[in-house]
Amino acid sequence: MLEASRCKKGKDTAKFILEWMEPGAYKEHVGGRCPDRECLALIEYRVIPDKCNMCGLCQDACKYSAVQGEKKKTYRSGYLPFEIRQKRCTKCGECIKVCPTGAIVIVDVKTKEPVGV
Repeated sequence: MLEASRCKKGKDTAKFILEWMEPGAYKEHVGGRCPDRECLALIEYRVIPDKCNMCGLCQDACKYSAVQGEKKKTYRSGYLPFEIRQKRCTKCGECIKVCPTGAIVIVDVKTKEPVGV
């Protein structure tokens, strides 16, 4: 960014931005990763099926109907597992707050690996 700018205004802007970012953060962002989990386009919320107890609290907490699945019922088998519809998800974090088992995680869009807290 600093090297590519051809005018003083571009170079000054680049300098200002780079001074306020953590070391290496710009390079991470150019690579499509946000270590601070603030760039919503670079993260997704996912349900880990093995950790999910199918209580449905996440579904109840979501104002945008982004969580789909079926609550566990004692008289039934063959449930539709919970998952988060990415196009509806606003990444507000309400589902994570209410999940008693920690089954909802934030993952990197590119690697699909959980992003550290």
